[in-house]
Amino acid sequence: MAASSNAVHFSLLAFLSVMGSVVNLATAWALLRDARLRGRATSCFLVNLSLADLAFSLFNGPLDSAVYYYGGWTLGHRLCVAAALMRHVAVGSSLASIQLITLNRYTSVVRPRAYGRIFSPGNCLLLAAFCWLLPAALLLPAALAAPGARLGWDEKLESCTVLPGPVYRPVLYLGSALLPLLLFAACYPRLFLALRHSRRRLTSHLGTLQ
Repeated sequence: MAASSNAVHFSLLAFLSVMGSVVNLATAWALLRDARLRGRATSCFLVNLSLADLAFSLFNGPLDSAVYYYGGWTLGHRLCVAAALMRHVAVGSSLASIQLITLNRYTSVVRPRAYGRIFSPGNCLLLAAFCWLLPAALLLPAALAAPGARLGWDEKLESCTVLPGPVYRPVLYLGSALLPLLLFAACYPRLFLALRHSRRRLTSHLGTLQ
C-alpha cells in the first residue's frame, strides 16, 4: 500500500469513526430521553441498532484506522480475533435490529390485533438481547478456533475477519445476506397491499360522506 493512499484511508476511517460514534450516541440518547419515544417498540430496536453501530465505530473504527496508519496489522493475534468478533457481532446485531423493525411495521399494519402481545415491552427487551446473542453464538465456533472456522487477519481483505474456509464462512455470509432479503421479500409486498387496501377503503368511505 502506498504511503499517500494509506494516509487518505487512515484520515477517512478516523473521521468516519468519530462521526459514527457521535451520531449513534446522539441518536440513542435522543430516543432514550424522550418519554413518548422510549415506550415504543420501534424505539427499542432503533436504540439497539444505534448501540450496535456505536460499538463498531468505537472499537473497530480505530483499529481499522491503525491498519492504514501502520501499513498492516501490528497489534497481535488476540486483538485481531477480538476485532473480528466485535465486527461481526455488531454488524449481525445491526442486521437483526433492522429485521425486527421490519417485522414490527409489518405486524402493526397486517396483524394489528397481535401487535401488543408480540411487541410488549418485555418481549422487545428480549428481542433486543437476542440480536446480540444470535451472532455471538454463530461466531462461537470461530472464536474457539473450531476445525474449519477461525478468526484472524485476512491478507486479501486487509481486515480481521472470519478466515476463508470450505463451509463455515460461505454459510455464515450467505445466511447473513439471504435471511434479510427473504424477510423483506415476504413482508414488504404484503405491507404494500395492506396499505393500498386501507387507502382504498378510506377513499371509498370519504366518497360516501360527500
